[in-house]
Amino acid sequence: LAHRVRWVHSLSAGVDKILFPELIESPVPLTNSRGVFKDALAEFAIAAILFFAKDLRRLVQNQEAGRWEQFDVVMLRGQVLGIVGYGEIGRETGRLAGALGMQVMPVRRQSGLSKDKLREALGKCDYVVVSAPLTPDTRDMFGEAEFNAMKRTAVIVNIGRGPVITESALIAALASGRIRGAALDVYNVEPLPTNHLFY
Repeated sequence: LAHRVRWVHSLSAGVDKILFPELIESPVPLTNSRGVFKDALAEFAIAAILFFAKDLRRLVQNQEAGRWEQFDVVMLRGQVLGIVGYGEIGRETGRLAGALGMQVMPVRRQSGLSKDKLREALGKCDYVVVSAPLTPDTRDMFGEAEFNAMKRTAVIVNIGRGPVITESALIAALASGRIRGAALDVYNVEPLPTNHLFY
């Protein structure tokens, strides 16, 4: 159809949604915006971590109710942050977390990380930031076994790609209290459908 196309550029880093067979087979170069959103996504991850550590939802609910309530919050200093997908976004998230005194633990798949090693690493983390790209190896990387390996007080933050996490497994882990919470910037279907359980 578009015989005069010379170049295709994706505004996002992930290109999996636009890789149709004709584009793959054509000589037209495909580029992406890798790294453009690293600062914004790293800040989102830190905001999500602070949201849970300082129980900001409870703080706002108390304010809206006009209720004075003292409650304990968690210090981030010394907490372990696992980062799965240690590219530009993961490294920037780690840099910001390190400035807050968190122990940053990169979880790198290219070093031959097995499912057992991943689960072992997850068991040490207070927070897990997922910034991995979507590949055949990373699709459904986080399922029931991975959530079962996490601490009950752990929080997962996905700023990578939605299908890296099996949504049904995450919903079950949240509904049962198997993990403390999740902050999601990406989903399997975007925009998130009305009345989706993630709401």
